[in-house]
Amino acid sequence: MTCDQIPKLASSYIGRDLSAVIRLKFAFHLVQCKSCRAYMRGFLKARDLAVQSLQMPAPDALMQALGLHEDDQKVRG
Repeated sequence: MTCDQIPKLASSYIGRDLSAVIRLKFAFHLVQCKSCRAYMRGFLKARDLAVQSLQMPAPDALMQALGLHEDDQKVRG
């Protein structure tokens, strides 16, 4: 596994969509590579923030600016 492969496979690694062999190679690379560990920390933080943002209701001002109604926001939440 190389540093170039980590960003390409990060989402699949987190989602457990890789074969056991590729997951092991990915994990082993992370143990050895400080830069890729830092990348994965950032990747996980970004993913967590994205999930959190989808769980919060949009501000009323934004909904109005987009021309959306209160009922439209319920679909999102």
